[in-house]
Amino acid sequence: MLKTKGTRELAQRVRKDIDKIKGSIAGTHQNLVKRMFRDLVAHTPQWSGDLALHWAIEFHGKTAPAPFTQGRGKVVKEPYRMGSEPTVSMTLARELAKIPEIRYNSKVSFVNKMPYAEMVQAGVGPYNPKTGDYREIRDENKLFGKVAMVAYLDAKYQNKSEIRKALVKR
Repeated sequence: MLKTKGTRELAQRVRKDIDKIKGSIAGTHQNLVKRMFRDLVAHTPQWSGDLALHWAIEFHGKTAPAPFTQGRGKVVKEPYRMGSEPTVSMTLARELAKIPEIRYNSKVSFVNKMPYAEMVQAGVGPYNPKTGDYREIRDENKLFGKVAMVAYLDAKYQNKSEIRKALVKR
């Protein structure tokens, strides 16, 4: 009769190693989501602040808030610009609190349900009820002459060094 010894101990060590790997992958995933989301919110063009306020992180059934119309169409005396407070800190405080729930295999999306989000990304500014047309995106809301937001993330995170900064080593 042939008998093996130590297989249970070996299996237990392998399970511990797998848990460590999953933990480092989850930590890296969380760090990357945090970095990307901060960049996205900070580089969203602002007029009233509503667009930047409506970015959300969706995963595991956690969904973005429904859009609201407060601020739309109203002229702000001193319009906000990309990165203006309090919008950025309010959005980050609300959404970054979700990040510890992200697992190594979570599918994460950044979502903005404001009706005009896609228009802004395409370079069309907010509606001006006085003139009946759309404002241009102001220069202070652009990077390298273009609307930031999603395009900025795409460009920045193509760089492997940006991804390496999020790595968790165990």
